[in-house]
Amino acid sequence: MIRVGIPEKLMQLLDQACVSKSYKNSHGCEISSEKLNLLCIQSIRTLSSIASRPNQSEYLVSLGCIPMINSLLKNSLLNSVIIYECSKLLSILISDSFSVRLQILEEVLPTLLNHLNNCERIPMEIVKWETELLAGFMRKKEKLPVEYLKIMLPTVGKLLLALDTSDVGFLTQIMFCLSAITSEAELVPIFMEMNLTNRIISLCRNQDYLNLLIVIQFHVKEVCWYISFFISKNFIKELKESELVPWLFDSILKKVENLPAKSEMITSIIDWCKDVTNVEIMNYLLEMNIVQVIGEEIRENYVLRGMCGKVLLQFLKFNKEKVSLLMNNFEIIELEDLHYQRERYDNRKRVEY
Repeated sequence: MIRVGIPEKLMQLLDQACVSKSYKNSHGCEISSEKLNLLCIQSIRTLSSIASRPNQSEYLVSLGCIPMINSLLKNSLLNSVIIYECSKLLSILISDSFSVRLQILEEVLPTLLNHLNNCERIPMEIVKWETELLAGFMRKKEKLPVEYLKIMLPTVGKLLLALDTSDVGFLTQIMFCLSAITSEAELVPIFMEMNLTNRIISLCRNQDYLNLLIVIQFHVKEVCWYISFFISKNFIKELKESELVPWLFDSILKKVENLPAKSEMITSIIDWCKDVTNVEIMNYLLEMNIVQVIGEEIRENYVLRGMCGKVLLQFLKFNKEKVSLLMNNFEIIELEDLHYQRERYDNRKRVEY
């Protein structure tokens, strides 16, 4: 239960700290900047706790929480912990209604972009938190208005160019932002003009970077995302130049040590294969032995057998002669049997549930 007046008092304290950069206690004595920062941190954490409760986010927003957070973010005297706590509070608020999300974007986005555009002059930890917050806006099911995505693109592009390739987690947030932004067809030409695909290709061909992905067992999501990105945009030239498809397929077929669960990799491959319609891309995937990769899984993985069969059927319709030959070469079982096995598995699961 939240005591009446608590949120209002916390907001009043933070507002005063933003405006005057000072605060007087109940005895009228001004407290030190160090104690003020600590008081701000505790207050924001309390507001985050309140915001995470049912039906409280909109109440805080109605009290003026968003402009207050924006003022805190703008205040150059504030430390990184306060910015981190503000980011956490905003990440809770953006989980609320779409209208709240748009209000946050309208008021806070310019401040975030100003910080990120000056990423070389502010602590890297702040850049990471604010980039993660930016990605958080795009993880929701409602698409953001194009005008906001257009404003974000130059900043996200700058982050990609300035990024340390050893920081895989940070890279993931950046690439997620780019993926969401370029889902809008009208922004793809701007993306192409920024020459960011060359940066992505250089990352993909950096052996140290790829080795790092293997070591931390993160590369399934990461590498398959790059491939999916190129395929979804029909960037066949970039897909070939990245050399990621043969690298990934060879890793699977050779059963490279430290690879995560193979079924997870196959599921990722199926996800970006099932909607391929570009003839050149399909030909390239066939040349890279995708039939063998999927065929191996058909023999070994009962659960994924049906999905693998559907992908093979898709390629079979596209190039019956070539795919049939490949299937015979790799001794892949008949597709009719795949459908039977899949149907039997689905029926069994329905009975279990």
